[in-house]
Amino acid sequence: MIAYGVAGALILIAFYSDIRTRKISNGLTVTCFVFGLLVHLYLSGSNGLLFSLLGAAAGFVPMLMLYMSRAVGAGDVKLFAALGALIGTEVTLQLVFASLMAAGIVALLILLWRKELVVRGQRLLFSMFRIGVLHDREELRGVVRADGYLRFPFMWAVLPASIGLYFHMTG
Repeated sequence: MIAYGVAGALILIAFYSDIRTRKISNGLTVTCFVFGLLVHLYLSGSNGLLFSLLGAAAGFVPMLMLYMSRAVGAGDVKLFAALGALIGTEVTLQLVFASLMAAGIVALLILLWRKELVVRGQRLLFSMFRIGVLHDREELRGVVRADGYLRFPFMWAVLPASIGLYFHMTG
C-alpha cells in the first residue's frame, strides 16, 4: 500500500535529517501526517479517517510521555504521530516498542564502546538501592537532571527497528 511506502520514505528522510542536524522537519512530519489522513479517508471513508487518527494517537501519546521525561525530542513525537496516521495503531505500537528495544541496544553498545558500562551500572544499582531501600528522595531529584546522560539521535534506533519490523511482517 502507498501509505507504507510513504512511511518508509519518511523514516529514511527523518534518519538522514536527524543524523545531520539533530532535527526532524515539521514540514516533513506535518505533510506525511496530512497525507496519511487524506489517503485513508479517500480509501476507506470515515473508517479510514478513524484508522488514521487512532494510529496518530498511538504514536503521539507514548512518544509525548517520553518527550516529557526528556528521553526523546519533539521531532520524534511528531514523527511517530505522522507514522501512526500512515500505518495505523497496531503497527505503530509495534514500531514504538521495537524502537525502544533498539534504543536500549544502541545505548548498551555505546556504553561498551566508551568503556562506561560498569561505572554507569554501578551508579544505577546504587541509585536504585538509595531510592528503594533507603527511601532517599534526594536521589530522585538527580534522576531529572540532564547532565551526564547518554544522548544519541533516536533515529539510530528507529531505522533498524523499522527494518526489523518490516522483515518480520513480510517474512
